[in-house]
Amino acid sequence: MGIEVPLQHLILAMIIMVYFFFMLHQLKNVIKCWYIVYLILSISSSYFLFDVFKWFTDEALYAPVFYKLLLEGKNPYTYPVVVVPGTAEITWSYLPLLGFIQIPYIGDLPPKPWFFYYFTILIFAILTAYALKDDPYALCLFFNPITILVLAFGYNDIVPVYFLIVGIKHKNKIASYIGCATKQFNLPIMTLIWLYNREYNAILSALFMILAISLPFIIWSSPQVFFNKVVFGHFEKINDFQEGKALFPNYLLYPMALLSVYYKRIKNSKIINRFMGCAKFLHAGKYKG
Repeated sequence: MGIEVPLQHLILAMIIMVYFFFMLHQLKNVIKCWYIVYLILSISSSYFLFDVFKWFTDEALYAPVFYKLLLEGKNPYTYPVVVVPGTAEITWSYLPLLGFIQIPYIGDLPPKPWFFYYFTILIFAILTAYALKDDPYALCLFFNPITILVLAFGYNDIVPVYFLIVGIKHKNKIASYIGCATKQFNLPIMTLIWLYNREYNAILSALFMILAISLPFIIWSSPQVFFNKVVFGHFEKINDFQEGKALFPNYLLYPMALLSVYYKRIKNSKIINRFMGCAKFLHAGKYKG
């Protein structure tokens, strides 16, 4: 589970992202190796912002629990474990493939988080950078100070986000199916894209992969328990909005991933062109009010 982001944190994060997007555009126009400078500034800025945001999460502890319980013959969806004294009991609340793809830490609980999540984050961050390597602008759009901070705090969303980027940018259906079977965000995102492209068979294929991997756990824990954990339990987060809380910080990775993939299409869209035309019109002083 992540720490709920106070609204002022979300506003500050948005301001930082807008500032760095503006810097990205300016650096591209004035420096030859602009993307290297931008990434250095993003990483150094996130270092100084680390103590400002404090977006801590226990997601780094989930995979060790998942593997340890499986090796003990226990069901990760039903057997609760307290990994840190005084904190809540943990049971696996994601689709099972995420646990198998993440690098395992097998040892005594509580595990040493640095051993586990920095390896996972580092490897999938490198893979994500590799997937975007042919487009430095997209690379910088994704690796801005905010997404770097989210990764540094140990949120495991970099795993499904990697498959999301590869699936869309490189038109890799297998990667899309894997992404849909790792965490709950990918399926609705990819379903909308597939519906738009009229790729209905892709939706069925993704659902089949999810079902095939999840079926043993559905039978083991009962359908009601499994779907409460994986699907319906996450609807409780809607209450956060009703109580005036903002988004979890890891949610920001998904729009950043989509922005890095679709920015050219967004930039060339009629709505953006009209907006930019109005901005230029106003800036030229032709608006008489």
